[in-house]
Amino acid sequence: MPLHELIDRENPKCLYCDTEFGSIRQIGDVMLAPIGSSAFGMRLEAQILKCQKCHEIFEIHWTETQKNETTYQIFVFTCNGIVVVNWYQFGFVLGSEELLCAEEYYTPSVKKENFIPEFPVDFSDKKKLHKKLKTYLVFS
Repeated sequence: MPLHELIDRENPKCLYCDTEFGSIRQIGDVMLAPIGSSAFGMRLEAQILKCQKCHEIFEIHWTETQKNETTYQIFVFTCNGIVVVNWYQFGFVLGSEELLCAEEYYTPSVKKENFIPEFPVDFSDKKKLHKKLKTYLVFS
C-alpha cells in the first residue's frame, strides 16, 4: 500500500501519535512545458502536515493533469530528525531537512544512486522505526 493512503485525507491524524495535525498547508505550481507536451498545464501539488504534539512532518506529493487525473508520486515523513522520502517509482532516500518542502512547491532533489529499496514502515513504534532508519543511514 502506498504510504500516503495511511493518512485519512478527510480527517488527517499523525501516524505516530494519532493526534490531529496542528498545521496543514497545500502548495502547488504549474509545470512549465512546451505546448503539446504531455506535461503542459500539469500541476505539481503537495500537502504538508505537521503534528501539533510530536512535531513530525508528513508530505503527500502528487501531479494533476488538465483532465484532473491525479497521480501520487512521493510521500515524505520525518522521524526524530531523519527525513524519509518515499518516491514511489524508485524507493526510499534518507536525509535531513533539505529534503522537505519550504514555502513553495519543491520536489526533493535526489540522485538515483542514493535510493535504497523500499521496506515496511511501521509508524506504531517510533523508537524502533528511528533505530531502523539510523541503521540504514550508517550502512547506506
